[in-house]
Amino acid sequence: MTAVPRSDNRLRLLHVIHTLDPAAGGAVSAARSMCAALAARGHDITLYATGPRREDQSGAYFTRIFPMEFPPMAVSAGFARALKDMRDVDLVHVHMLYRFPQAAAAAFCRRNAIPYCVQPHGALEPVLFHKRERRGFKRLYERLVENRNLNSAAGLIYTAKGEADAVRFLNLRPAAFVIPLGLDLAQFDCGATGFRDRHGLAGMELVVWVGWLVPVKGLDILITAFAALARQRPHARLVLVGPDPEGYGTALLGTKAAEAVGVDIDAGSIRHAQSTYGSATIRFVEGSCTELPLPDASFDVVVSFETIEHLDAADQQPMLAEFARVLKPAGLLIISSPNKRRYSDARDYINEFHRHELYRDGLAELLAKAFPAQRWFHQDVAPWSSIWSEDEGDRVEAWLGDAGRVSSYVPPEGMYFIVVAARTSAAFSAMRQQP
Repeated sequence: MTAVPRSDNRLRLLHVIHTLDPAAGGAVSAARSMCAALAARGHDITLYATGPRREDQSGAYFTRIFPMEFPPMAVSAGFARALKDMRDVDLVHVHMLYRFPQAAAAAFCRRNAIPYCVQPHGALEPVLFHKRERRGFKRLYERLVENRNLNSAAGLIYTAKGEADAVRFLNLRPAAFVIPLGLDLAQFDCGATGFRDRHGLAGMELVVWVGWLVPVKGLDILITAFAALARQRPHARLVLVGPDPEGYGTALLGTKAAEAVGVDIDAGSIRHAQSTYGSATIRFVEGSCTELPLPDASFDVVVSFETIEHLDAADQQPMLAEFARVLKPAGLLIISSPNKRRYSDARDYINEFHRHELYRDGLAELLAKAFPAQRWFHQDVAPWSSIWSEDEGDRVEAWLGDAGRVSSYVPPEGMYFIVVAARTSAAFSAMRQQP
């Protein structure tokens, strides 16, 4: 892949992406960061994108946003017309796939003999390439448009060797370049200690992973590797930062249950979860946890992990009442909640996304109205991660020590509560007897 510099060694480069909405993921941040870094090196950089309205943004580099006539594919006549202003660019960098701006830019480059590179940003990874969501449409689009765009490129850019290796099954012709994404440390206060202090991690060595908490990211590999590291470095802590947008937890339950139903108030999340994990035994429905779109007495178990603290106090009891309504008479509720005394009070910490946190007595009182039978557990993370029962401690012995002394260990009050609750204690025995 070759771009011929001008006499002053400055390149004129066009970057193309179909959206600048941060919610679209890391590709948006990567494109903007690349443009800023290249502009800082003295190159002439323009970024073309589409959006809800026309907008020009000046700065270290020039950004043009064109309104869309058909948002699902980011179709924009203004974008296509504006490409003619870029006939003298040295190289076009196309970010992401499967949208009109990328296809229009690639076709423009072929017509005008301009070299272009394509950076898929993970879109060709086998897990994503073969997923059920819009599979038929994507295969047709590839045959008609995308395959030519990829194979006519001067080069394909991948952010890691693993990504480049994973797409070899496609037998793409262009040369592959592995270029890791950069990080501008000037944007961060590297000496800040707020995060460590808020989360009780002062003095710890942190391994931080940032990204979506989804299977394709290989977190199982990371966690296994970190376990080996932690045995050698007892002060190391693994921090996972990111959302779980896919309904992965419901899918895991569905591998053992006769039926698993996930509920979320966001329609987009439901569509994505259904297309990703939906099956004969796993489904997702849109609805509020205070008005579940489910029939009475239809479930054996309701699982609600760290939901209650995100509701206002006035909505917490109605949510529990809905759980009781959809559970069968002998059904179980498995619910978790942060322990306000340790999570917030002891650390002088405020989580802006929590609407109403609970102490143990407050959670017990709320549960008692519909679920008087309760089994309490505590969860915490130290050099180990553990869940222990309040009333069955004689089943497990814990010891703590070093080369000079070993003594019995009494676990502290947990950072989180996990409660298994039911209408009567007989439900616990009945559940144990099920295969």
